[in-house]
Amino acid sequence: MNTPLNQETFVQIIKALQEQREREEKFAQSIQQAFVEAGDLAEFHTSESFHLPTGLMVDKILEALSYGFVGENQTQEEAYDHINYFFYELEMMNYMVLEPVGPDNWQMEPVPSYYISKDGTKQPLATPEDLYNSLVYEMTAKRPEQPEA
Repeated sequence: MNTPLNQETFVQIIKALQEQREREEKFAQSIQQAFVEAGDLAEFHTSESFHLPTGLMVDKILEALSYGFVGENQTQEEAYDHINYFFYELEMMNYMVLEPVGPDNWQMEPVPSYYISKDGTKQPLATPEDLYNSLVYEMTAKRPEQPEA
């Protein structure tokens, strides 16, 4: 079984990647706004035309991190899928939902992020710390016994 990075280092790397993504998004928005202000119609450009090509770099860093979470109960591919799910899916989601307060009144309520682990338990997955803990959990937790076919 591999020994993963310590939690502090792992969290710092994930947060740095998140900050890079935010900077890239702001930069892409400013490029798009410049096109609009110059009279160029933004809808004629793909969304990728306003973004820097850092996705491949981020993917490679996440892949490299995943190798530290290989164990008896988790493959590198499973760890990589888990990290990708957090980084690309959960981070893109708005953790708010509309909840009815009255017939004509709706309000936004936070929804905690979680995933269902291999053993069927609900695990928190909203922060880089949660991501680290969930990867370690999946690496070491016993999988439920599958019935013989």
